Amino acid sequence: MARDLEQLYAEYNDLYFGGELPTIPVKWGRVHKNHDAEFVTYVDGSIAIVLAPRLKKFPCFFHMRLIHEMGHVKLRGYKGDLHGPKFQREMRRLANMGAFNGLW
Repeated sequence: MARDLEQLYAEYNDLYFGGELPTIPVKWGRVHKNHDAEFVTYVDGSIAIVLAPRLKKFPCFFHMRLIHEMGHVKLRGYKGDLHGPKFQREMRRLANMGAFNGLW
C-alpha cells in the first residue's frame, strides 16, 4: 500500500508541482490525535507524509489531504505561519490548476 501512496505522490508531483518535490516516504501510520495527516520532519532533517489509516474510508478527503500535505512539502523551508499567506497562495494555485476538482 505504501508503494501505491508513493506512486500517487509522484503522479500529483508531476501534475501539480512540475515534478519539483523531492521523493519522500508517504505512508499510512499514526498521527497526532485529531489529525488526519501530517508533514513530518525528523531529527536527521529527512521528511515524510504520514496519513491516518481512517482516511481509507474517505477517498475524496484522502486525496485532498495528500495534496494539502504536498503543499507543505513544497514550502518546507518557509519559516512563517504553517497555514499563513504563503500556504494559502499555494492552496489557491493548486485549486486553480484543478487539483481539487471533484474532491470538494
